Amino acid sequence: MILILVNLSFVSGSRPGRKSKGRRKAHTIRFPEELYADLQRDAAAAGYTHFGDFIVDMVAAMRDAKHWPRPDHEQERLKLSA
Repeated sequence: MILILVNLSFVSGSRPGRKSKGRRKAHTIRFPEELYADLQRDAAAAGYTHFGDFIVDMVAAMRDAKHWPRPDHEQERLKLSA
């Protein structure tokens, strides 16, 4: 058996990947397929490489503008399961 030791002290405390954007809360959203495809294209056209960043920025812009969609009251709400 060969054991190779590598000194990684120069990266101590850092992780690979992109810079942290601070604390985040994960949430799963199920998009209608056509809307998802449209949003993917919109994100790419706007220069986003991460779809989630596009969605967060879009929702934040809507919140800042206080531009909220009206809820569809005619749609049946799904019952919450235990």
